[in-house]
Order: sequence, then structure tokens, then C-alpha cells
Amino acid sequence: MIYRREKWANAKIGVTVLMAGCLLIARAAGAEELRSGVYALRTVPGADLDHRKVYIAVDKGQVTGYFDNPFTTPAENIPDRDPTCRFLFKGASAPDGKLQVTTFFAGKLGASLALSPGNVGVWSVHVDGDLPNCEVPTLESGDSLTLESTRNWIGFASIASARATLFVGPADGARTKAYLVRDDVVAVLQKEDKWVQVDYFQRGKDVVRWVSTRDLARQ
Repeated sequence: MIYRREKWANAKIGVTVLMAGCLLIARAAGAEELRSGVYALRTVPGADLDHRKVYIAVDKGQVTGYFDNPFTTPAENIPDRDPTCRFLFKGASAPDGKLQVTTFFAGKLGASLALSPGNVGVWSVHVDGDLPNCEVPTLESGDSLTLESTRNWIGFASIASARATLFVGPADGARTKAYLVRDDVVAVLQKEDKWVQVDYFQRGKDVVRWVSTRDLARQ
């Protein structure tokens, strides 16, 4: 009889451990992960502010990104004429899912940003200090990020040369007449020797081309 009670007690412990393990696995499977893509930035979850975008690339635990708010009222401003707030950022994912990144632009460092997972698909933003290259800061603590569309980006880079020629392939003979200029920002798709395939995603369009590594700024 004692033997049976011990067996029952051990069975109860085994079931409890098993259920706890299943719960942890379920939580892990449902944990929100930051993914490469275009994120909508909103002051209040559910409110559409389509002119504010955050572009994020995740690769092997490293996170890089680009915030672009070239206008506060799209109908009245010209992005290339009236820039208000553009910068890059980089950091690494933490085991708890939170993300701490450093902001920078054209060699100037700025505030650190913290991204924390909230409701499903929503990340909350905390800004600690002044942002670089921002005449009118349009990213504030309390804002939230929501993934709009995924991309195959592995990083971001800015153009260092005064004029960087675009190529249709990773070869000198694949030169085009198109080019980018200093401080233009591109997303990185892949690297091949001295070449980098980039996605120039400005103005709502994706232009995929190749550039030489010598035309990119060191991050």
C-alpha cells in the first residue's frame, strides 16, 4: 500500500513537471520575435500614421535599422527638401526579447532606444536622450511598432562616396547610369566578395541593385 502511494506521488510529480515543461515550450513558441521588414510607427496602437516607418533587419541575433520620417504632414512637405528626422541604429537581441540599440547618422552618435515586446505583433518604444539628424524629433517614448511587411534584409548601410554607381550584377561590366549619393541609406540583401546587393527602398519603391563595398560607410 505504501508502495502504491509512493508510485501515485511520483506520478503526480511527473505530470506536474510535464505540464510545466509544456507551458514553457508553448510560451517560447508564442514569444514575439523581431523580424526583418517594414514597421509602422504609431503613437496610439491602432492609429494610422502611414508616413512614419521603421525599417529593421535581423541577422544572427544582430539588429540594424533605419528610421525615416522625412515629413510630418505628407501633403505639404517634400521629403528631399524638408527632412526632419532620419537615422540608423544597431544592437543585439536579449534573451528576454527586449532590444537595446544605439542610434547614429553620418558619424554622429545619438540616444539609445529600447524596444520591448507588448501585445502580439506590437513593440513599445523608449527613447533615452536626443536623436541624431533630427531637426524635429518624431519618435518618442510611448510610440509602438507594428510589422507591416517582411523583407529578406540582413543589414543596413549608408553611402560614403559622393557618387556611388549602381550595378545590375556583381561585376564591373554590369554598370548602370544610375547612382546614389553620400548619406543615402540602403538595406543589405547579400554580400559577394567586394560587392553588396542592396535594396534602395525610398519613396515606397524597392530598387534592388549592386554597389561596390568601397562606396559604403563603415558602421
